[in-house]
Amino acid sequence: MAMLADTVYNAATGGKPDPENSERQPDPDELLAFTEVKAVEQHLLDSYVEVRFRDEHRWYPEEIDRWLGFLASALSARPNSADLTWWDLRPAPTAKRGGHRLWAYLAALAGIAIWTFLSAAIFNGWIYQQLELGLVAGGRVAAAAAICFVSIAALTRNPRAGLLAALGAYIAGTVSASYDLAVGAAIAGGFAWRPLAVRRPQWWHFPAFACVVATAGAFIQATTPSTGSLTGTPWTQGFGAGFVDGWASRGDEIVNGWLLSALVAGLLLWSVVRLTPREDGAAPTRPGHVRPIACAVIAGLLVGILDSLTDDARPDVTDGWRIGPADGWAVGIAVWCAMTWLAAWRAHPAGQGIPLYERKRKVWRAWFTAAVVGVVTLGLNGMGYSARADMSNPWTRAVAEALGVAVAIWFVQHPDRLAPLHRNAGGRFGIWTCALLLAVVTGGLDAWSAGWTRGPITGLSTGLIVAYALHTLRRRPGATRGSLFVSPLDAGMFAIVVVGIAAGFAYGLMFGVTFGLAVQVSRDVSRRQFPSHSRGLTWLGTLGGAILGVVVAVAAGFSGIPAGWLIPIALTSGVAAAIAFGAEGHALPGDLVMSPQRLLHQDRRTFLAALMIIAVAVGLAAGIRTAAQDTAAYVGVVAALSTTFTYGATAGLLIAVAQSRYGAYSLWRLIYAMQGKLPWRMMTFLNEAYDRGILRQNGPSFQFRHQFLQERLAERYARSGPDRVAAPRDACPQ
Repeated sequence: MAMLADTVYNAATGGKPDPENSERQPDPDELLAFTEVKAVEQHLLDSYVEVRFRDEHRWYPEEIDRWLGFLASALSARPNSADLTWWDLRPAPTAKRGGHRLWAYLAALAGIAIWTFLSAAIFNGWIYQQLELGLVAGGRVAAAAAICFVSIAALTRNPRAGLLAALGAYIAGTVSASYDLAVGAAIAGGFAWRPLAVRRPQWWHFPAFACVVATAGAFIQATTPSTGSLTGTPWTQGFGAGFVDGWASRGDEIVNGWLLSALVAGLLLWSVVRLTPREDGAAPTRPGHVRPIACAVIAGLLVGILDSLTDDARPDVTDGWRIGPADGWAVGIAVWCAMTWLAAWRAHPAGQGIPLYERKRKVWRAWFTAAVVGVVTLGLNGMGYSARADMSNPWTRAVAEALGVAVAIWFVQHPDRLAPLHRNAGGRFGIWTCALLLAVVTGGLDAWSAGWTRGPITGLSTGLIVAYALHTLRRRPGATRGSLFVSPLDAGMFAIVVVGIAAGFAYGLMFGVTFGLAVQVSRDVSRRQFPSHSRGLTWLGTLGGAILGVVVAVAAGFSGIPAGWLIPIALTSGVAAAIAFGAEGHALPGDLVMSPQRLLHQDRRTFLAALMIIAVAVGLAAGIRTAAQDTAAYVGVVAALSTTFTYGATAGLLIAVAQSRYGAYSLWRLIYAMQGKLPWRMMTFLNEAYDRGILRQNGPSFQFRHQFLQERLAERYARSGPDRVAAPRDACPQ
């Protein structure tokens, strides 16, 4: 206390004398008015900050006291934490009134829908050179974002998960103009948020969600054919529309598309909910509660009957009843595959295996099941494709798809998928050799029928399934696994298999890559707790981004874009996707000391680099795509600029938030500054407080120099009220 009194009353210690305000100089005689030690201590602590900032003319003393009091109270609300970190300014969770929360949800929903509609309409209006198609794409993507925001926020009671779902729909739906990709990315992004728990779901939640998704997509449709659709129907037939001629468009596009949109949306939602912890701590699903075979049979029969009745609507289909059974079979296999995959994942969450005496029997059963399913798939697909007059070499395509389905079934049924035996893995060379061999076979067979633009994508999809299957089966024994829908690789491969069986492996690849990348971005945003001091690239995200860029170029080729423009489109799209999903910000290691201001500069550099690179790359991709359609040069420039400042900026902002903490810091700093709780130039104020002895540095964070000072400031702030404002003065600080 003696040192504190010396600081307050000794001008040489406490600060420079101020001749113009000599009345503000404290007098030691005032201590005689106090009769208790506690009162003297509180008086000295109250005078300490004023004395330290005695010669400061940029801020009012009342403002300084309020800002320091707010920071002290924020630390008091976080037990066992004395570090004042600029990157964690979020308030402590408090109970909010339901009315305020409802209005916040409605405002967020309206903002998401309006911005998504405008961005998607502008982006796709330039891409397709038709305002009508741009408006349709904007309406459908906005509908997907709104539906998924409401559904996921209601299921999880977590507005952040709902916001990530809406952003996932916005990012994936806008760039692809695909309603179904928007829904899939929304489900992946929302449920990859951690920590997350779901309330107890009812059985009718999933069919209700599926019906709403299908109805909204069918209601907002266009009558003008899209140049990006082989079948001439713009974004109305659901999965497989506008990109490849997959299983979804073997018959009537609209009916088949609505069925597949509802089926895959409901199936994916059920899958992620099943593996997400409950709020009450109960297990998501009781063992044996849902029978995969029964659900597969019901779904397959319904789809098969409906498709058999509607497939005759197409003029190029001679016998529609021959197509329906193949559609029903594909849907049934997809449902069974997804439910079996999840049942095994739930039953063996930590790599627990099965008894060795059962392994041999289960291996033979996996081979037998795969062979039977492959033969049936070959027969039904060949019969269905033969009913179409617009398809050449139908049986070669049926063989390619049968091989892909058989591999998927073999992997799902294989017992070593749960816990592999100890063996010599044979090296990565053997894995990639098998994957490359099957990719060449299936890609060549599919290309013989569907053309050399679609065939390689089908081959790439089946090759990745084989590589993933062999890598999983040959992993080390006892290796633990995380949640299926938190790992981008596992989630993406799950989507490739399920959607590939239902809608064709070419479209399944695009859907799976989008699904996995959405999981990665959402996971990175939720896990980003510390600022970034440097940047790097991950091989998985970079590979996924490169694949997505190639797929975008192939889709442009389907739209009739000249071959000379495909390479620039692939490069710009690939760079944007690789930076978006492959770049990561490295947190500050424990053995590296950096000042708070230096760390803020490094984190801000990461934030701005991600924002600008992605925004510019997306804008260039849109401008090149627009210029490639025989338009004037200025049209491409306008398209690039408008896309850069709408969709590109939003996508770059999301990725920048996932790689740094500067975005969250700036948001909360502005909110608190408008409320008067913090200064607009927060780091300047913190550095000034450090120079004047109020704060001290502890590595990249600040601390109050005295614990008693922190407690006293928090006490005064709480007593005065958090919404107080500075008292009026005759003159403003200079």
